[in-house]
Amino acid sequence: MKIVTWNILADRYLNKQRYPNIKDEGLFDWTYRKKIIIEKLLNENADIIALQEVELSTFEEDFMNELSSYNFHRHQITKKRTNKIGNVTLFKNSDLVIKGQRETTHALISDFVDFRIINVHLE
Repeated sequence: MKIVTWNILADRYLNKQRYPNIKDEGLFDWTYRKKIIIEKLLNENADIIALQEVELSTFEEDFMNELSSYNFHRHQITKKRTNKIGNVTLFKNSDLVIKGQRETTHALISDFVDFRIINVHLE
């Protein structure tokens, strides 16, 4: 079984002021960066993908066409944000059976038949 975890850095947090040393200007363009993220995820061919700092309002539009072989669970990191950012756990449709899901303030907990995945984002 292959598991990949990645804090993809929500688009709203990537700017030249916060990251002045980024040389590839294209990375500041979400469409360009999203394409790179999806390519890398597909190349990994993981059974489970745990993503952090996902823009939840556009997640399905941004990722699920290309990652359609996965089911997913998502979790808003904090209830106080008006623009929802959270964790998303994706798992292969045909290979894994999920028994349940629960949330804490900073974690998405997914229970499978023989194991548990805890997708956490902390400051």
